[in-house]
Amino acid sequence: DWPMVILLLMLPVSLWASPDLPRSFPKLYGVILGVAVFYGIVNFVRSERHAWMVAAALVLAGPVISAVALLGTNSRLLTLPQAWAPLSRLVDALPERLRGGFHPNQVGGVLSLFIPLVTSLLCLGFYKSRAFRARRWVLFGLLALSLLLMAGTLVLTRSRSAFMGIAVSLVVLAGFRRRWLGLVLVLALAAAALVWRCYAPQQIAELLLALGSDPNVAARFEIWECALYIIRDFPYTGVGLYCLSVTVNALYSICSIPAAGMLKPNHAHNIFLQVALDLGIAGLVAYLAVLLGFVAAWTKVWKAAISAPLRALCVGLLCGMLGYHVFSLTDCVNPGAKPGIVVWVAWGLMAALANLTRQRPSAQLDLEETEHVA
Repeated sequence: DWPMVILLLMLPVSLWASPDLPRSFPKLYGVILGVAVFYGIVNFVRSERHAWMVAAALVLAGPVISAVALLGTNSRLLTLPQAWAPLSRLVDALPERLRGGFHPNQVGGVLSLFIPLVTSLLCLGFYKSRAFRARRWVLFGLLALSLLLMAGTLVLTRSRSAFMGIAVSLVVLAGFRRRWLGLVLVLALAAAALVWRCYAPQQIAELLLALGSDPNVAARFEIWECALYIIRDFPYTGVGLYCLSVTVNALYSICSIPAAGMLKPNHAHNIFLQVALDLGIAGLVAYLAVLLGFVAAWTKVWKAAISAPLRALCVGLLCGMLGYHVFSLTDCVNPGAKPGIVVWVAWGLMAALANLTRQRPSAQLDLEETEHVA
């Protein structure tokens, strides 16, 4: 509980430091909502049946977000088929609060959490459990369609950070089935060969090492450097939620980005830098403590769980969180942003599962409640 308490205590401090309260208030509400969702899930889940209800809602959220993105949430997505144009215009005509206003990179970041989760449920024997009996192939088909929809949406987002996060998470997922490691390595080599075929070696080196004139890469490194300067100058309070661009325009300069364009990058393109900017060093310590608690909870659940579905769920949550934070090393979803609520759901579900293992010895965990859910 203490990391959550620190996060909540830093919110009024961040609000006091904010130079633009109208920009900060929506993110403040988002963080409070996230904490409420976390504790709501922890206190709701009293049995494995409740856990599977939350897990089902989490899995369904991935295709829903993908569908919203495909319907024209943001014009940066690739052009959709002409037959979809009337529906896309209808969605664009809705107020932004109803449409959601997700940025494609945000969609890619959220999918980097969902895709490993659904892949784990498919590949680690979730649908093969005796609990599902004749309906196992129906469940397999639904999960496969969900994964296909999310993968297609991910390609449309063109988010390189999300591609990297999902690739790392799937390699870790394959480690739980050692016979898959060879297949994963073959696919990785095939993908590398395809990239080598499509791009010149110099372009690849410029992209990976930031040696060339790629404006996105150069600007990102400069934003990171500027963020470190800001954290050094405001270590205790941060500069306020969602106020990076305002602070930079007033007190700092980024040479590669014109002053008028600095309002566009509203985050530091790194979740750890962003949390420190928003909530200070204390907020960053609390955030890291939450992540460590997530890993500790996963270890407890993994050791105690004996059912294949529960193990698949735990591995999926772990790999999803890993993929999301690998994505967040070079891009990020602002703390308090609407898509970020799924991270709080994953944290809450893992904490709830850990509580279940503490309530009952591992030997008493059986398949009865899982079968009841099915």
